[in-house]
Amino acid sequence: RPCAAPDTVCVRRASLLRSASFRLTALYLALFAASTLALGAFVYGSIRQEILTDFQNAIVEERDALQHVFASQGRDRLASVLDARAATGGQLGAGLWGPDGRKLGGDLELPWSSLPSKGGWFDVPEAESDEPPEPEPDLLRAPATPLPDGSLLVVADEWQRSDETLRRIMTAFGWALAATIALGAAGGLWLSAQFLRRIEVMRNAAQGIMAGDWSRRIPLTTVDD
Repeated sequence: RPCAAPDTVCVRRASLLRSASFRLTALYLALFAASTLALGAFVYGSIRQEILTDFQNAIVEERDALQHVFASQGRDRLASVLDARAATGGQLGAGLWGPDGRKLGGDLELPWSSLPSKGGWFDVPEAESDEPPEPEPDLLRAPATPLPDGSLLVVADEWQRSDETLRRIMTAFGWALAATIALGAAGGLWLSAQFLRRIEVMRNAAQGIMAGDWSRRIPLTTVDD
């Protein structure tokens, strides 16, 4: 589109994207984004491993404390401790089942058939409660620990707690990367516009001189370049 006045410097939008300065900026921005994504993937993996380790260590510490109650005071005392903890509420859930599969105490409502009688870590959906149903039931992560008398102790926590922390980290990382790309693209457009504006000034001056207007020389800048 032609300029409105002879002295007006016009820069077309399409030219901004085709300029060498914008392409160079876009190249550096793409390389920076790729390196940031690679670094982010490494950091995410490291943080995820650390969060999962802390998540399971908290469960193990609780399990060991309850095992100590059983070893020092017996199964009946452990059952009463679990019931008392269930009444007060807590972050971790726990349950105690007898050798015959009968539940003896705790707030975990899990069927005996879903528990590994030989022990070990397992995942199981949380039992339904009186609260409104969720689209996807929470998944519990728990170690099943056989006790010397044949009972089975289970301490569990929701995977959602660790997933929520990871989700927040990814959200913050995504917004930071998007802001970096947006600012980089804006800077590239600005540099491209500055470069093309100088070229347009030279072109207009050359056209004026060729038309016989010797007064249309390239204006000097404040830095005398």
